[in-house]
Amino acid sequence: MKIRKHSAFTLIELLVVITIIAILAAFAVPAFSGFLAKGRMTDQMSNGRQIFIGLRSYCSDASHGGKFPTYVDPDDANTLMTSSNEAFEALMPRYIDNKRVFFNKNSNWCKPQPSTSETQYKVLAGENDWVYVRGLTDSASSNWPILANAFSPETKTYVKGSGEKGGVWKGANAVVVYAGGSAEIAETKEQGDVYMVKRVDQPTMNAFEKDDSWLAGDEIEVIYPK
Repeated sequence: MKIRKHSAFTLIELLVVITIIAILAAFAVPAFSGFLAKGRMTDQMSNGRQIFIGLRSYCSDASHGGKFPTYVDPDDANTLMTSSNEAFEALMPRYIDNKRVFFNKNSNWCKPQPSTSETQYKVLAGENDWVYVRGLTDSASSNWPILANAFSPETKTYVKGSGEKGGVWKGANAVVVYAGGSAEIAETKEQGDVYMVKRVDQPTMNAFEKDDSWLAGDEIEVIYPK
């Protein structure tokens, strides 16, 4: 009777296998993380498009005179909106009926979860990750931004730290929606320790900084989440 010998891995062979697995993991983990981030940004871009559809419907309503949300009371031009939460609340529930499109669980502007259905038509503090350009009309330049992932109010720029306001995509990207209705995952331009969205006409300039030819108008202003 012939005895069969069972082969087994030697210690060196095991170490080689473990080393190969570690090398493959070192390449795979960053790629997988990048894939997940891109998927989250795509979801946010979809949300941005939905918000714009609501904004456009509001603007097209005859009672609003071709203006996107600008005043706390549409019939009273004395009180301008001071936060993007106010602007988005003006859309609910007639133009948008689900406030989750304003929320981004990966953003430091937001709480872990939006509030319950008891306040479903209120956009509360910590439930919104979008800046909004107040004061635009249906005749605004299609290249002007109207929405973007919220950035730092102090600098109007994004930051690298994911735990900071404006650091949701670590400064490298931003979801931006334009007054013409287009939306994109924009690559940002590095300026020292911060990152800006580039103007379409002048890529060296910040798309959220006003001048005589860009976002021009007394009522036009970038307003932030609560």
